[in-house]
Parts: sequence; structure tokens; C-alpha cells
Amino acid sequence: MKEKVITRLKELFPGVNLSKARLDSIGDGLNDIEEADIDARLKALDKIMNFTETAKFDDKIRTIAAKEKKDSEDKAKAEADKKSAEEKEAADKKAKEDADKGGGGQQQPDIKAMLAEAIKAVVDPLKEELQGLKAGKVAETRLQALQTKLKDFNPILKDAYIDNFDPAKFGTEEAFQEHLTAVETKLTTATQLLSDQGLGQTGRPFTPTGGSAAKEASKEEASALLKSILPA
Repeated sequence: MKEKVITRLKELFPGVNLSKARLDSIGDGLNDIEEADIDARLKALDKIMNFTETAKFDDKIRTIAAKEKKDSEDKAKAEADKKSAEEKEAADKKAKEDADKGGGGQQQPDIKAMLAEAIKAVVDPLKEELQGLKAGKVAETRLQALQTKLKDFNPILKDAYIDNFDPAKFGTEEAFQEHLTAVETKLTTATQLLSDQGLGQTGRPFTPTGGSAAKEASKEEASALLKSILPA
């Protein structure tokens, strides 16, 4: 059903270039509905998300990710070229020194190499410590970004995602941004599902975004719904 949902979304909203992560999230969120209800549910979701504006946001994310990737590749190439040039210069210098010695006599200690080795022994631990500090800062920043993205959603749903959040599992900023997009879509879909099921607006255990006052969800209903929409 997921693929049918995605195919029908593209047919109903041609030219709306949603990201793959966004399409997958919508498809997963509507995977259990009946085929006859696909159009109605997609149109309802469009009123909440505005697919056209969401696609523009996805385009910005893709542009940022592409630029970051290119900048990273350019930096890596520049560093590799620099290292290669330095190694060649060092090799040429050593060859000249060996030639000047004429190949005879007792070889003198390489003071420069000894000094470089001593410096490396001091600097490497400091680099490792700085990298650890940087990783901690990245984790804190990503958690803040997730909290900001989810600040207007139902507190129970929001807290469940934040409690399960592991910033270390995202190797790149692009992967993290795709996760934010997926979470936002899932919670938007969940909010719509809660509203469709007529759960009460008392905030215990859920607070839908619209609809008239209806029954308050029982503990069993809340537990079953949470298991179906919260992260694994």
C-alpha cells in the first residue's frame, strides 16, 4: 500500500518535488489505510502540510546538503594535494642531503624527524580530546534542533521521539536533516490519525489538532496507538 500511496500522491500533486525521505514517511504513515481512502487522506494531509511549500523546504535542504558535500570533497582534495607536495619536498630534500654526504661516513641522526615525532606524541592526544569535545557539541546542537522542530506537537509524542533520539547515529548533516523531515512527517500524520479517530482534546493521553470534543482515549487505546507510530 505504501507504493500506491506514493504513486497516487505524485498523480494528485504533479510537479511537487518532495524528497525521497518525505515520500517514504508519508507512505509509511498511510500504509495501513484502504486503497479507496487514499485520495481523501492525501488531500487532508495536504491541508495540514501544504505539499507545495514542503517541497520548497525539501529543495533547500537538498541544496544545502549538496553544497556541504562539495565543500567537504574540495577540502579533502586540497589537503591531500598539500600533503603530497610536502612529502615530495621532504623526499627531494633527503635525497639531496644523501647526495651531499657522498654515501660515505657515519649517518647523522635525523634531528628534524626526531623533533617531529616528539611533537606528534604531544599533539595527537590533544587532537583526540578536541574531536571528542566537537562530537559532544554536535550532539547537543542536533538535540536542540529536534526539540525546536517538535515544539508545537503533542507533548507525549514529542517526548517519545526525543527520549529515543541518538545524535551519534547520523554520520552526516544530510542524514540528520532527513531524519528531522521524517519525524516531522510522522508526527503530522499521527496528529491527523488521532483527530480522525476522535480521541479527546483533554490532553490525556493525546490532544488532536482539530475536531469536536469526543471520547477520551483509554489507556489501552493510547498504548496501541503509541506502539504503531513511535520510533523503534
